[in-house]
Amino acid sequence: MKPLRTRRRDRGLSLLEVMVTVAIFAMLFGVLMAGWHQSMKAQTQLSSAADAIQRRQHLNTLLRQVVAEAINPGYQSGLKFMGSNTGFAMESTTSLLPSIGNAPVDMELKLVTGPEGARLNVTHQGQAGAAFDWVFDRFDVRYVDHAGALHEAWPPARRSDRPVSTTTDTEQLPALLVFAYRLRGESTEQLLLAAPRNSAWELAEPSTPLTGMGLQ
Repeated sequence: MKPLRTRRRDRGLSLLEVMVTVAIFAMLFGVLMAGWHQSMKAQTQLSSAADAIQRRQHLNTLLRQVVAEAINPGYQSGLKFMGSNTGFAMESTTSLLPSIGNAPVDMELKLVTGPEGARLNVTHQGQAGAAFDWVFDRFDVRYVDHAGALHEAWPPARRSDRPVSTTTDTEQLPALLVFAYRLRGESTEQLLLAAPRNSAWELAEPSTPLTGMGLQ
């Protein structure tokens, strides 16, 4: 009697094994995609935060320098420092417009609301204004006198019982300007303090115009 031959047959992957393999690869791919997505999201947030910081730094530099360059009212052209909660007009030792090369100049910095939102507008010597590219949800200016009192406009109303002197006269420069602003797209309000320089010195040479600040 001949022994039975055992037949060996090469067997491929079963349907269950294929499904398990595909499921494992799908899980790995999902983990990799989630990690990539989180990495890209973090990079975008970091880039946006860096851009926001740079915008605020440029704006703070501009406002501080503009205020610092204010000349004592009546020193040259006779323009008095006048301000409201949306901005101010003054005589400045620096120009923000490349077309203006001589200083001191009359300057006005005001918040102007247009179709694209509220922007800071600068005007020199009565020329047509130019707007910066910052868009604000809020921009508010307050003025501090030499006695430390806070005012919504400058010059403040003169009190009849207060003596007039070179340091307290309402026609003088404020001791400090307080800016509260919030740029569009940001949730945090920024607070900035800026003070005029000692304006007793005479200007030797015109100051260099500010550049690279996003003036359109």
